[in-house]
Amino acid sequence: MKKGKGYVETLGPNGSRRIWTPEEYEAFLKKLDAHPDQHRAELLRRMLNPIYHEPAKG
Repeated sequence: MKKGKGYVETLGPNGSRRIWTPEEYEAFLKKLDAHPDQHRAELLRRMLNPIYHEPAKG
């Protein structure tokens, strides 16, 4: 990840973790919105626990 860019970290079940660029995360959420089973999509959306990190200064 380049310094100076913000990122989104998601913490999933069993300690899994993923780092996304803000654009990737928005695209993923759009895919979830289009998912045919909205109940499962909503459960996944709640499980992700996104943490937004601001760009590093300096």
